[in-house]
Amino acid sequence: MTEWRAGFLDFGHIFRGVLLRHPNTVHLIAAHPAGAYAAGGAMAEDAIDALERGGFERPCAIRAMRTTLRVIIGLILLEVGMREPGPPPLPEGPVVADVLESVATDDPTELFRFGLETLMDGLEARLRRA
Repeated sequence: MTEWRAGFLDFGHIFRGVLLRHPNTVHLIAAHPAGAYAAGGAMAEDAIDALERGGFERPCAIRAMRTTLRVIIGLILLEVGMREPGPPPLPEGPVVADVLESVATDDPTELFRFGLETLMDGLEARLRRA
């Protein structure tokens, strides 16, 4: 595993843990991204530096970091929202029934890992094409 990928995976899981411990901050970060980047400037610089050392040009490294953060925040918003489930909806067909079963039974950590690793796969493919 490349150094940048390992670092980004670690960062993603650490960031998820922080957001799960402080779920009210998720909405603040989403509402004020510039302020969040300014407050977490050292973290953003470390992430971009790791990507640049991995071969990404700065504009792509910035987009990769921002996209990764948006994916993490989106997944956390959904995960935090699922803590208070409502009544299960009625499926309209067998595929939707399978999706609803997945929503009800998937381990949020495994779903997060899948999403983050899939994003990293895409970033690696982009790097190879560059």
